Amino acid sequence: MEFLSRFYQNEFQLKDSGVEAVKNMMLVEAGDSYRIYGKTGTGRPEGSKWTGWLVGLVEIGQSVDVFSLNADSESYVGLKAR
Repeated sequence: MEFLSRFYQNEFQLKDSGVEAVKNMMLVEAGDSYRIYGKTGTGRPEGSKWTGWLVGLVEIGQSVDVFSLNADSESYVGLKAR
């Protein structure tokens, strides 16, 4: 989550156009007063349960909150159902 926060604040000194391009790719939902950005992923370490995640951020006006969600399941299908 620290990475996303630093990326959003452009502490990496990237071109503004690059930051906006990534944000556009991550845009999940937008309303009149908010935007939700996110990136999903899954993995299964050998011999372990499936793990899925969603990391992202929410813009509401001038406020920005970074979030992460994590879920585990015995099967990939079970993970998708969550």
